[in-house]
Amino acid sequence: MSAHPSSTSNPDGRQRALSMTAIAVGVAMQLVVAVPFTVGFGLLAPLWGIVAAWALWLAAAAGLVLVARRRPLLAPVIPLANAGLLFALVTFGESVLGWTA
Repeated sequence: MSAHPSSTSNPDGRQRALSMTAIAVGVAMQLVVAVPFTVGFGLLAPLWGIVAAWALWLAAAAGLVLVARRRPLLAPVIPLANAGLLFALVTFGESVLGWTA
């Protein structure tokens, strides 16, 4: 009876599984960022601010794809940076541009 090694029993299989998990987490986080920040932006910002927020989100999504191809373990960093930038944009809009809900 021959033993068939599973894909997680060798280092390459574990690395691939870890990479795929990191990509999945990054994509899920990017989708979660879209709801409270980008969609909720419409309650606070004027139309040009909403367009800027969506453009930033789309650029981050494109960056996520590039990072996932080259360095998949860094994929979850992109949505965190995107959330920070969107939060900074909202804060700047409130304090400097006078955006109010």
